Amino acid sequence: MSDANDIRAKRLARLAALSGSSTPEKVIKKDPPKPVSSVPQAVSPAPQVVLPTPQTVSQTATQTMMASSDVFNLWACSEIEHVLHVTLTEDKPGLLYLPATHADLTEDNETLSAEHIERIFMEALVEHGVANPFAYLRACWTSAAQSRRLVSARDVLRARKLAFLDEILRLAPSYGLICFQIPDMFLNNTPDATVAALIANIADYTDFLMETVAKAVENDFLLDFLNIVVPRLSAVLLQIDLNDQRYGSILTIFQVLVSSKAVAAVFTDIDNFHPEGLAAPEFETKTILGPLLRLSPLQPSVSAASYAGSLEKSPGELKAITEGLQSEYNTLVSRLFNICDRIVRGSPRARRALVRYFAALANANHLRRGERADRARVAGDGIMCNVLLILVLLSQPFLDTSLQKLDKIDIDFFLKSVVLDIREETRINATIKEAAVYDATVDTDANFISECFFLTLAFLHYGIGGCYTLEDRLKAGIKQIGAQVAKLEGMAKDPRQLVMKAVIETQLERLRTERQRLKSQIDALVCFFTNAPQQENIFDFIAGACAFMVRAVDPVRAHPARRLALPFHADNLKIRDDQDRLRELAPTPWRFYPEFLIEGIVNYCAHVVKYTRNPLVGHTRLPALVEFAVVMLRCPELVGNPHLKGKLVEVLFFGALPSQDGYPGFMAAVFETNALVRAHVLYAILDFYVAVEKTGASSQFYDKFNARYHISMILEQLWKTPLYREQLREYSRADVEFFVRFVARMLNDTTYLLDEAYGDLSEIHNLQSELARRANSQSALANPPMEGTDDELNERLDSVERQSKNYVQLSNKTLELFKLFTSEVPRAFVLPEIVDRLAGMLDYNLAALVGPKCRDLKVANPEKYAFDPKQLLGHFAQVYINLSGEEEFVLAVARDGRSFARALFARAEEILARYHILPADAVTALGSFAARADAQKRADDDEELELGDVPDEFLDPLMYTLMSDPVILPGSKISIDRSTIKSHLLSDATDPFNRMPLKLEDVEDDVELRARIAAWKYEMKKDVLMER
Repeated sequence: MSDANDIRAKRLARLAALSGSSTPEKVIKKDPPKPVSSVPQAVSPAPQVVLPTPQTVSQTATQTMMASSDVFNLWACSEIEHVLHVTLTEDKPGLLYLPATHADLTEDNETLSAEHIERIFMEALVEHGVANPFAYLRACWTSAAQSRRLVSARDVLRARKLAFLDEILRLAPSYGLICFQIPDMFLNNTPDATVAALIANIADYTDFLMETVAKAVENDFLLDFLNIVVPRLSAVLLQIDLNDQRYGSILTIFQVLVSSKAVAAVFTDIDNFHPEGLAAPEFETKTILGPLLRLSPLQPSVSAASYAGSLEKSPGELKAITEGLQSEYNTLVSRLFNICDRIVRGSPRARRALVRYFAALANANHLRRGERADRARVAGDGIMCNVLLILVLLSQPFLDTSLQKLDKIDIDFFLKSVVLDIREETRINATIKEAAVYDATVDTDANFISECFFLTLAFLHYGIGGCYTLEDRLKAGIKQIGAQVAKLEGMAKDPRQLVMKAVIETQLERLRTERQRLKSQIDALVCFFTNAPQQENIFDFIAGACAFMVRAVDPVRAHPARRLALPFHADNLKIRDDQDRLRELAPTPWRFYPEFLIEGIVNYCAHVVKYTRNPLVGHTRLPALVEFAVVMLRCPELVGNPHLKGKLVEVLFFGALPSQDGYPGFMAAVFETNALVRAHVLYAILDFYVAVEKTGASSQFYDKFNARYHISMILEQLWKTPLYREQLREYSRADVEFFVRFVARMLNDTTYLLDEAYGDLSEIHNLQSELARRANSQSALANPPMEGTDDELNERLDSVERQSKNYVQLSNKTLELFKLFTSEVPRAFVLPEIVDRLAGMLDYNLAALVGPKCRDLKVANPEKYAFDPKQLLGHFAQVYINLSGEEEFVLAVARDGRSFARALFARAEEILARYHILPADAVTALGSFAARADAQKRADDDEELELGDVPDEFLDPLMYTLMSDPVILPGSKISIDRSTIKSHLLSDATDPFNRMPLKLEDVEDDVELRARIAAWKYEMKKDVLMER
């Protein structure tokens, strides 16, 4: 026997061993003819039937004359030509001639039957070969299925014909499996070629592939089959993206495979489904699902191709591109979800493995949220956002609007599971040391609902959260490149740069290309965040998560079925600044939860509301988010991080903000109608206005003013509802200490912000004057010329302008609050601990606006900095008028020896009247108030003259005024006026002389000093009377 025959014999023996049948030795009796290089995938209607004998007769005559077996033989010969594309007659074009089978049938005097199908397949595949065995078998199987449907029910040979065709249908997928089991069994067969054929024509292969999978299950070869096919699919996916349409075919193959429950059950057992020790980026490249899950418009290659030239495109063109990409992406996510959902439902083992895979991906990407995260060391936005969207869809059944399955989420999840690594995570209101005692150390099987819920929150933070910081970086990069381009374009137009023009143009081309690349990525992010169906799904999840979290802090765990009773602990200002005590009051296990559970929600909402088309607007589940925010802000023990509370306030701010066309903010209806919100939102945000003084973050200075600006805007909108004005009056009467703390913070802010704003405006004035002088080649008139080049001065001017605008905007909002609140509750502003500070602040600012130095605030384009001195003057005047009926305020203004002057009020009245800033009666009321204050000041001056020089020991050590109610500070033992220390403690809870912690209740009355002061005053007045 030749070497070729030896090889063929071995193949047949292996095939026989697999199929359980004996080796058809007759097939290899004679040397075969040359292998046929290809077999057509389909044959037109069967040619004239030829019997396996030299003689032929017409079909009609044969059916009349022959026995039934001969009729069947004739039919079978025709079918193998039509279905199997082979023939037993030589010289038939387009068909593969099988001489060995023909010879065997002739020698044994046999006619074709179902028993010969295996022999035919083996000669065709093993002896002669076809171009692609798997494709050939699929074509045979498909044709056999079609022929089977055409067999007449009244055909007397129906049973034999069906048996013949069923054998083809049985053997074709069996041999299809062998294409993977023993790749070298069939000529021209390789798994790579087979997989390529599947990808190229999966629509034609779907049913046959499922039959092949079924055979793999029967032969206990399923996992081996998957290990051959699936990694090859993933390898192809790794090389392509959404720009290559092959990705759709590969997705279909995955869907076809996992539609088999048997495949889904073992899918996670495929080699390299989840290798150990992967770095974050390797999840995309070294796992089975990674190349599939990374497909996204957020891939830089996709955004660059989709949004090429977007800087020059019209809004209409960009909209069309975006909508097309969103439609494609929605389909993609739906298919990815289908694959993962099938795996989840495949078996408990597969479900657990998929959860562990997702958890490991989240655990490896904690750095994604960093502002300076190295994008090369973390997973891409595509895979992280896709997994989030998949998890959101998996969560829908238990977080629907009914919330009936809310109790299925295990509130003690982190006590039982270590699937998410939270060891280094900041906790909601517990120290890391405290949390280490609480956290689970042994991994137990939590229910899938709980795992899915907390995983989704992790990806909401680490997955999509990385996109916010990326967008900020991209925008900063575009701005920086824009400045460089503008500079180079100016140089290119300069005749003096003619020699460097080629170099400049090269640099410009490089910068423009990079700017377009960054812009394309931003366009892709906009595409993602404005994708309504996906974002609404995310917000649906968030609404359910908010309900769960409120339930987690509810002492009776009855939310939302039963209305909450807030606060959970009685309001006590003494413990509001005691973080240790607040941690003790926080509920367990809530206090041990990682902060990212809240942070992911608030960061998402704060980011997505910046888009006109965002899921919060008009959403029926919006009240759940607002209730969550109000509960977290109303109960100080629930959240320890002020920065996190500031984010909650920011979300409420965007919801309260009126639209550009003047309509109320999209949360306005919730503020007006939701019972829980109506009862607690005002107190909650007023309380946080005070508490946000220190956030603990490096950016706490800016956090404080941003939060208070947001609160001011919210209060301005709430003020339109009478209920909230009445609540404010009640707070000012019933909770005086609380309200005084709030007013004191407003005073501090206004004083600081306006002082800084005036300083910056004065510097802007000087810089503008200097630059104008240089432009006109004038010599310095009054002030000496500034140092620095024009570029340096312009850079300095830009910096000061940005800063000044922030200060002015914030101070404008604070003054709006003063106007509103002094009009509604004037008595609350004349308490001893604040009235002098308030009077001093108002008098100082009046002097700045109308006094001799007001010219220093004159700048070009003041609207650029939101600075309107006339409007500002009107605000201050209105506050004076609102408080003019309070005698204590008149006395306080008169006592302000630093800034009060009747002439300043006269100047203010003149400006207010000339520019019609206030009505005439208001201007008159301001003049009347000023006259009363001036008369009081003269009376006070006379009394001061009567008293003469006040002994130093009777003067307040901070205010240098005569003390009326001296107290002794316990630490420093210094005597100070009670109103002065009360005012100090409103903003700084320390002894002003030694910085030791101090509470008002700790001070002691200085009875002896009070008596001495009273005696001294009596003696001085008696002497004056005697002289008179």
